[in-house]
Amino acid sequence: MTEARTQSIIKNAAEKIDQKDYYGAHELFKAMGNRFIKSKKFDEAQNLLVAGIKQLVSVGQIECASSLSILYVECFEKRESPEDTKTVDSFLDLISLFPMTTSVRQLDFIKTYLRWSQSHGSCDLGHPRVHDALALRLHFLKEYDSATYHYVRGTQQGRHVMMIVEYVQLYPGDADFLLASSVLQYLCIGNLRDANLTFKDCRNTYSAYFLETSLIKFISYLLKSLEYDSHQVFQILRKKYKNSLSRDFRLQKWLDEIAAVFYKVPIPAGGLEMLTSMFSNSS
Repeated sequence: MTEARTQSIIKNAAEKIDQKDYYGAHELFKAMGNRFIKSKKFDEAQNLLVAGIKQLVSVGQIECASSLSILYVECFEKRESPEDTKTVDSFLDLISLFPMTTSVRQLDFIKTYLRWSQSHGSCDLGHPRVHDALALRLHFLKEYDSATYHYVRGTQQGRHVMMIVEYVQLYPGDADFLLASSVLQYLCIGNLRDANLTFKDCRNTYSAYFLETSLIKFISYLLKSLEYDSHQVFQILRKKYKNSLSRDFRLQKWLDEIAAVFYKVPIPAGGLEMLTSMFSNSS
């Protein structure tokens, strides 16, 4: 009965779309999706919503499709089951339905999923493959700062380097800061491996873009100090390169977070709120 009902809704919505009644089609999918969710028929709801998203994307109604995607994620939230490979794969399939030109705001459903993933998956930061998918789209849209946030939490470190190089070509005078900010953000989540790889790839493979400056020297020494687990050297470096680090307030805030992650140093009063705001804006 449910399958027959679903097909009837899809057919009805298709007729509305043929008549260019996109709002009517969207509202039909939304209303019936909500009805299935209230009845705890989550698979049926998601199947219906995917059908609706496909129809709406096919006629360029990305805003409506994005709205239905929020409802799709709500099925995961209401189901109250843990994230697994099937869940991630189905969500990545959903993302792939949207054109790469989909706007940042219309991609909010991915951020909604990541918030759910943080509390229901195996990774506290949200599933890396979903971060990858969002990073690639933000990169395509040239939203470089936001893309960095998600590249850092994903698995595509090599693509991240390519984006940094692309970014630097637009702002060559800020090359050292753009590299430093990416390295520091890896360190903020305790990822010393990718911080080192990113720094070395940029400095060795793309050395023409990343000339040695005081800030570059600081990052080089910082990475060594973290490898040797030397909090004393870490503190000395912050004092010695204070002038270079005053270039952007975020540098010191990231270093506060790194000290907390690697050396269990409490973040200064007011600093935690500032960091939360910074990361929230980026995500």
